[in-house]
Amino acid sequence: MAWPSFESLKNDTHEAACIHLADVTTTAPTLSKASSESGQSKFTPELTLMNHRGKQILILGILGWVCCSYFTAIPAWIMGKEDLKIMEKGRMNQEGKDMTKTGMILGMVSSIVSTIAIVFLVLKEIL
Repeated sequence: MAWPSFESLKNDTHEAACIHLADVTTTAPTLSKASSESGQSKFTPELTLMNHRGKQILILGILGWVCCSYFTAIPAWIMGKEDLKIMEKGRMNQEGKDMTKTGMILGMVSSIVSTIAIVFLVLKEIL
């Protein structure tokens, strides 16, 4: 088994490679049927799932409705969309998917309702 060379990672453009390497950890060798029959063991990398931010996104979405409007609703929308994409790829823990969706939807609706309210108030003042 040939080990990869990390000589190319000594410059400043290796951030993406470091993030990728941080996500993958090698565990003890596990033998599959094919490898145990051939007598060779294969290392199987184990993907370390990122923790979900469902509670944070839900709180931001609720605060968007209660008091903070755009300041928390837009981040809830953006963070929720980003986290759901990562969950679909299988790189983030799926436990917080419902909280993430709920927080994202609350952020979306709060942003849209706030925008409509501002437009109506401006139109009321103009007309």
